[in-house]
Amino acid sequence: MGDLKIGKIINILKINFRLILISTLSVTLVSAIVTFFFVSPKYEASSKVYIGKEKFKNVSTTYSNDEVTMYQKLIKTYGEIVKTKNLINKAIKKAGEDITVAEALSKIQAVAIADTQILQIKYTSSSREESYNMIYGLTEEFMKLSKSLYPNGNVHIIEQPKVPEDAVSPNKAMNIAIGAMLGMMLGIGIVFLKEYMNNSFSDKEEIEEFLQVSCLGSIPNFE
Repeated sequence: MGDLKIGKIINILKINFRLILISTLSVTLVSAIVTFFFVSPKYEASSKVYIGKEKFKNVSTTYSNDEVTMYQKLIKTYGEIVKTKNLINKAIKKAGEDITVAEALSKIQAVAIADTQILQIKYTSSSREESYNMIYGLTEEFMKLSKSLYPNGNVHIIEQPKVPEDAVSPNKAMNIAIGAMLGMMLGIGIVFLKEYMNNSFSDKEEIEEFLQVSCLGSIPNFE
């Protein structure tokens, strides 16, 4: 009985293959058009800063496990400093960009790289120039502020910001693949919905299964 049902499902899909194919191609095409022509590309510029032990004479520069843990936690504090409104406002002026502090804040990420003493500052924008100018301004202003807050702190840039070449989003290949999958699922869903709403019998086996009685005969079609 199970094999019969599986066979019937496969047969239904074969009969409606054209519908499924049209649905798949249509949704894939729409996905490609939206991805290539309507979704603005996003560019990400970033810099990395190292946060280490404060500089004092005659003090060892090696780190105990407790000190490493302490500085890793301190990075979170520095990450919040990057996102302060006063610092962002100065970075905007330095970058010469016509955006608000709130707009800039929504595009900033300060990420503590796991198990390190490195803070990565990211800025994402639809403009290559804005992303670079802002990350440059943010990094410069962050270095100034961190030195004023912790004069003896050992904070320095280990990766300078660069103008991004490639967009980080949208992922065109993934969007098209998802569109194809959704289109196929939509087509299959329509096929089974049509089959579910079809109350007619296609052969005598369906009648026998529905009525639970044997069919004694059938009337042939005449043209």
